[in-house]
Amino acid sequence: FSQSVEGSHHSELSLEQAWLEFAITDWLKFRAGALLVPLGRFNLNHDDNRWDVPRRPLVVRGAPVLPSTAAWTEVGMGFAGDIPIGDLGKLSYQVYAMNGATLESNVELFARASGELEAEVEIEPHRGTADIDSKHGKAVGARVAWSPGLGDEIGVSMYYGRYTPSFLPSEAVWSAALDGKKTFGPFEIEAQYVYTRFQGIDRVVRGLANQVFEQALESGLSPVNTTIEFELAGLADTKHGYWVDLRYRFMPDFVRASFLAKHFENPTFVLVARGEQVWLRGMMRGAAFSG
Repeated sequence: FSQSVEGSHHSELSLEQAWLEFAITDWLKFRAGALLVPLGRFNLNHDDNRWDVPRRPLVVRGAPVLPSTAAWTEVGMGFAGDIPIGDLGKLSYQVYAMNGATLESNVELFARASGELEAEVEIEPHRGTADIDSKHGKAVGARVAWSPGLGDEIGVSMYYGRYTPSFLPSEAVWSAALDGKKTFGPFEIEAQYVYTRFQGIDRVVRGLANQVFEQALESGLSPVNTTIEFELAGLADTKHGYWVDLRYRFMPDFVRASFLAKHFENPTFVLVARGEQVWLRGMMRGAAFSG
């Protein structure tokens, strides 16, 4: 379930995860509830105590390549498990059916004394609903990861589902991700690459324009002119990008024995370097309609 409390200072309390698990065996566990979408390692391991840099990568937050920003939670159900493979380490997997990301639109109509009717439309990809699916179409997501040893992992993941509400043309979004982590003593390298494709964005915007115009007609007004303004937040045909974190963990003995660190169980300094880049191709910057 999802619960929020809105206050006068725009504060919010929300549940990020709330799910039940029935463990049939180690390699087969049934889960249902509000689940983290298994697309890339960051969305599954985004908690602040697992990262040395507080700012989240562009790929998942600043200029999100994911269909929705992390932490990305969806209501759904599916299976997860860990499979030992002897000396090769272990395989882990997650596969879920869920409501899925959708376009969140906000339409405001303004009637002018001159007879003009103006409509302001905001469109932005957003995580799915926490109750009945407004799209009437589910999404699927899955991730498989191989861990040959402690601190090492490589994973592949995918996501596919309809992203348009039921009153718009049916269009799908799909994503694929490759991620991994490798530890060399005090050195670590961790990275993720995500590719996302939104299909039929031009048809979606055109369909929304038709919906807004029909609302104008149903309002009982006979405007001389109808103006529709769109705010297209992050809509692009194709999005892809990566981030790479390089870390070095160290603690000089003289600092460890000093009053600065002696009361800590495992004091550590961490040097971190992050490289990241995002590409948005086919970015929707505006839309004009006539007739």
